[in-house]
Amino acid sequence: MAFHHVAVATRDTEANHRFYTEATGFELVKVEVAKTPEGGWAKHLFYQTGDDGEMIAFWELHDDTLPKPAPTAISTDLGLPIWINHIAFHAADM
Repeated sequence: MAFHHVAVATRDTEANHRFYTEATGFELVKVEVAKTPEGGWAKHLFYQTGDDGEMIAFWELHDDTLPKPAPTAISTDLGLPIWINHIAFHAADM
């Protein structure tokens, strides 16, 4: 079974976009906007990370039922050390 994408929430869509397009060279290939089950809305942004369709995606959340600000630190917000949960990419050079 092929890998499709990993999705995580973000608090700063513009900063994420600059990093993933300028620093990594990933291309924004798809954006979906939809209502959330709780009554808000969300934007789902997909960036191409590989030649075989692999992607990383970010959720921009607009939902009043979520805590403000929404916890998005994938380790420390769970009480874990910062190095536990992470996403790693292979890079040929700096």
